[in-house]
Amino acid sequence: MTDKVVVTEGKFTDVAHRLIDKGGEGEAHLAVRYNHQTHQIVDRFVSKTAQRWLIDVRDPWWVLDEESRVYLPMEIMAIKTLASTKLPKCKHIVGVRGWHSDIQQGLYRIHTEFCPYGDLSQVVKLFADLTENIHENGVAENENEIAHIPEPALWYILEALCDAGLTLEFGACNGARDPDWEKILHRDIKPKNIFLGEPSESYPHYPTPKLGDFRLCIFETDADHQDFYAEGSDGYLSPEQTVHSPIGDEDSSEDGSEYGSDLKRRQAELDGEDTKMKDGEDTKMKDEGEIKDEDDTMDTDSNASDDS
Repeated sequence: MTDKVVVTEGKFTDVAHRLIDKGGEGEAHLAVRYNHQTHQIVDRFVSKTAQRWLIDVRDPWWVLDEESRVYLPMEIMAIKTLASTKLPKCKHIVGVRGWHSDIQQGLYRIHTEFCPYGDLSQVVKLFADLTENIHENGVAENENEIAHIPEPALWYILEALCDAGLTLEFGACNGARDPDWEKILHRDIKPKNIFLGEPSESYPHYPTPKLGDFRLCIFETDADHQDFYAEGSDGYLSPEQTVHSPIGDEDSSEDGSEYGSDLKRRQAELDGEDTKMKDGEDTKMKDEGEIKDEDDTMDTDSNASDDS
């Protein structure tokens, strides 16, 4: 595709360089900032453009910003709230560079940090493909062997999601609390929305998990008992969203259920291999026992023949 100029500021120009995701309401591009005097790339980020019309002032996707007295898309309002807190920022939430909205056109744009290692869904697919390849190429040690995400990485992902959840709940993840904080419900926590940034000093061998894409989020104080709240993705909805009627009060326990659903899917890979290996060992021991019994029987028959 031809690079599309996003903005030019002084000697720097930002261009939407490559389409990386596209949905029904918008698209995301890998954007680069380069110095058009030296022609050197100085930064990379993601430029996300989405369209949602403000049909009614009661529309949950546009909310009134009390500070500026203008309506902002819910997604921008959430990240603006996260960015404005004076408490330490959470490193497990995708960082935001800036945003712009046009209520008349129903358009908004968000610039976020670029996570070079993709997202968790791509990693899951990578290990699934690897499992298929080792069996097709005959390098698997046994028919039950699978390639899975290392267990320490799973615990790291859980730790990262807990930090992100605490931040959405209290405004920070270091034990501090913002007394004026409005709880944010993400409502779409799944592998595709867990991005993988540069490794940190604490975990130098793994990319840093970061929760992103707040497109379906809502403030808990704005949640109404008549809201249709079956928002999210099939397979990752919390129990509160899937039983009885799809309307009711929402709270942060729903995000917690989505964390558990995501981790359970990843842990199932480990449990699946352990169960298969255990079953294989039990079968092997049983076979060895049957062979030993047959040998003992043959020895007894042989001794009986000698005595006769």
